[in-house]
Amino acid sequence: MTGTQPQDRRAKRQRVARKPAAAAERMLERVALGCRAERSVAGALERLLRARPYFHLLHSVPLDRGDIDHIVVGPTGVFVIETKGYRGLVRVTDAGLTVNGLCPDRDPLRQTRRGAAYVRSRLRRNGLVIPWVQAVLCLPYAELERPQCVGGILVTRREHLGYFIRHWHGRPLRDADASRVFALLQHCAEASAA
Repeated sequence: MTGTQPQDRRAKRQRVARKPAAAAERMLERVALGCRAERSVAGALERLLRARPYFHLLHSVPLDRGDIDHIVVGPTGVFVIETKGYRGLVRVTDAGLTVNGLCPDRDPLRQTRRGAAYVRSRLRRNGLVIPWVQAVLCLPYAELERPQCVGGILVTRREHLGYFIRHWHGRPLRDADASRVFALLQHCAEASAA
């Protein structure tokens, strides 16, 4: 018996030592997937911009914690877009969002709502009152039954994003107002990054 105990302890130490490494590896995979998702959505938005040059676009706008992945300003309004690289079946209800039947670690709807509220308050503090900033959660890799609105947030996939932005019937902006909003948000983003 005593001959197997050191081996058992050694095997247990090795298993314990591998757990943090495996968790770190999974975390890196999630971060890499999130980065790919953000680049994918950025590419779709850049194509929208080339086709419709009167839309303005910002990427990675810093917040106190984290960032806003994308902001689009144009004649159909102001859109704050959060991107998540979830894979699998996503269901959206009034209670929240599940991925493959599980709730994500952090609530993406809350994060998206917080980004839109930040943009709205930043504009107000600088004298630009925009009646509505549309929050969008974009899930480029998810299996989503259909685009939908929940709690005022549009949840959609990348291939529908450009259509919704071009045809949104929210609060239209005149070209001069859209240019002023974009210039202010660009200035805020540059000041926060510095």
